[in-house]
Amino acid sequence: MGKKHEEKHKPRNTEQPSHAEELSTTQQLAFTAAGAAGSALLGAILTRKGWAPKTVSGTLAVLGALLAGVSDSETLRAVGAGAMSGSGAQLVLMLFAEHEDKKRDRSGNSADDALRTGARVDSAVTAGDAMNGNVPRVVQAAAS
Repeated sequence: MGKKHEEKHKPRNTEQPSHAEELSTTQQLAFTAAGAAGSALLGAILTRKGWAPKTVSGTLAVLGALLAGVSDSETLRAVGAGAMSGSGAQLVLMLFAEHEDKKRDRSGNSADDALRTGARVDSAVTAGDAMNGNVPRVVQAAAS
């Protein structure tokens, strides 16, 4: 009679050829920077359209994290990581600024209090503050 058909099995411990893309370090950095720049641009556009800045940053950070964590593509993971880190950093900066503003309001040493009591306010006003109109009223009154 005929020979038995022998099944040829592949050994379990061998690596299967991967069809995944392999990015160089420079390419990964470029895609990560592109993700951060893209999220910053999208965040600025949405904020100018009237969306709350913290909501925009938080949403973009979560979407970037999902993209980085779920995607099978190295390119999309790098873009997602950039979006997550850029938006997350912006969100943290806004939260710190809000905390500092609240702390300053609670301290009671505002320029308005000084103006009412007639006290002199020694405040370092930068050129950027002056250009943006962020100058305490006491300094404005003294300049007039």
